Amino acid sequence: MLNRYKSICGSFGRMETLIHGDFHFGHALRSQEGKIFLLDFESVRMGDSLEDLASFIFYSKCTGRNQMLSPRELFDYFIGENNAQSRDVKTLKYYVRKVSLMYGLGSIWEFNRGFIDQKELGKRLKTINRADNLEI
Repeated sequence: MLNRYKSICGSFGRMETLIHGDFHFGHALRSQEGKIFLLDFESVRMGDSLEDLASFIFYSKCTGRNQMLSPRELFDYFIGENNAQSRDVKTLKYYVRKVSLMYGLGSIWEFNRGFIDQKELGKRLKTINRADNLEI
């Protein structure tokens, strides 16, 4: 899935490019032939590709869906070990925090509208706290 995303978006880092806007495993479909298709393009826009990486890290790591790769390994995969700059890491941390806040605030909004229960809200807010402690 990561290779497919990389081939679609092309460049990573400081350049503004077309981004998915809500990139994670839940928005991928695998065909019987093994091809990966990205779904749910309602959030597509121009932006920093690190936003999509932050979204992927948050959903895969903080929600426990990916126990195999560390955030740093994902970062190195996207940016390339030799091309990473400290400002990229700082920017990525900012985006992970932004995604986690949107996740939590969305949870509160859903809770107020009656879509999720108190237990689910607590679970999601704990996930935000885990995002703050991610080492990148």
